[in-house]
Amino acid sequence: MSKISYGFLIPIYKNDKPNIVYQALESVFNQTHLPNEVIVVIEGEISKSLLEVINSFKNKKINYRKLKIEKQIGPLGFGLPASLNLGIINSQSDYIVRLDSDDISINTRLEIINSYLQNNRKIELLGSNIIEYDENLETKLKERVVPEQANDIFKKGKFLNPFNGPSVVFKRTTALKLGGYPLVGSNEDYCLWASFMKYKLPCYNIQQNLVKMRAGDEIIKRRNSIRYIKGEIQSMKYLYGIEYFNIFNFIFQLTGRILIRVLLPTKILKKVYFKYLRT
Repeated sequence: MSKISYGFLIPIYKNDKPNIVYQALESVFNQTHLPNEVIVVIEGEISKSLLEVINSFKNKKINYRKLKIEKQIGPLGFGLPASLNLGIINSQSDYIVRLDSDDISINTRLEIINSYLQNNRKIELLGSNIIEYDENLETKLKERVVPEQANDIFKKGKFLNPFNGPSVVFKRTTALKLGGYPLVGSNEDYCLWASFMKYKLPCYNIQQNLVKMRAGDEIIKRRNSIRYIKGEIQSMKYLYGIEYFNIFNFIFQLTGRILIRVLLPTKILKKVYFKYLRT
């Protein structure tokens, strides 16, 4: 049986903190099953200290591509989806392993993923449970458990994102055939997974916590901005446009997400967000 190749894909931009990026990259190279490649995509210009952190891993054969801000074609000047697509195009691996620049993969993550996929070659989209922490990774906030089997994943997907974004692994060639990440201002992960789910492609969620994710108050601040609300509108329109959402799903999602963010006080919004809106 042939071996499966894996490429970690990590986007970096100017507001990322060097010490946190270092921890994320370190977690990749401390894997008990090492990836075949690590692709760091730089969005626009970054600080010298941040570039030094990335370069410190160069002897471990990181491939990284630079995406200039002035070449962005994404809406709202939002370059994350375009950065991710650039990474997918430049990868030569069978599967893309996603990791955000502020999250940590447990050291057996890829070993567990490989063990599962070697025995389940038809799976094209794979996720796992995760644990959310505060910004300093000191206080455990919540274990995020997602549905395990495909049928349950498909059902939940019509209402909420059934995958934990930083835990996802997907077949690279399939993502390219589906057009990659859509150029929307938020929820780009959900939109790509929806393309997989629309065609009922084989998927699964490993019922183990494979990623430590930074959450907390900073997420609420970022995702309660006007830009993010505009991104919500874009992503919901996209899901309706590809006929993943019917008109009921579209109206329910759009009005619910916007009204909750606009009307609720911050303390209540935080509770509602982490329980119902986390995507």
